Amino acid sequence: MKREHAYLKLLEATADMQAHVAGILEAKVMEAEKTKHWLNRHVDHSGFQDHDGVSAFTLEFHTQLIEVIDGITKMERGLARNLKVLLETGKESEGGSSGGGSGGMFDFGGGDK
Repeated sequence: MKREHAYLKLLEATADMQAHVAGILEAKVMEAEKTKHWLNRHVDHSGFQDHDGVSAFTLEFHTQLIEVIDGITKMERGLARNLKVLLETGKESEGGSSGGGSGGMFDFGGGDK
């Protein structure tokens, strides 16, 4: 019973972490919305000398967003990999029953990319 309790605690911790990630993403959405409104009101093409200046500004802004998305994606892949290992370990401890009771519900994709 100790192993099941440990697995349950791991799953609860993962669920809590996912809730925190959701909160972070909601905050990022609100921040992006505020930034969009500010940029639309205050940044004008006349403030740049040429098209390259506009392109550099937007590239820098979007690069930051891509870095945030990339970081969250890496974290989510790590969580999925850990859950997959946890569920596969659970299957082995059940004596090799087919599907481990999950019915394939927790299949996180083909293989590691």
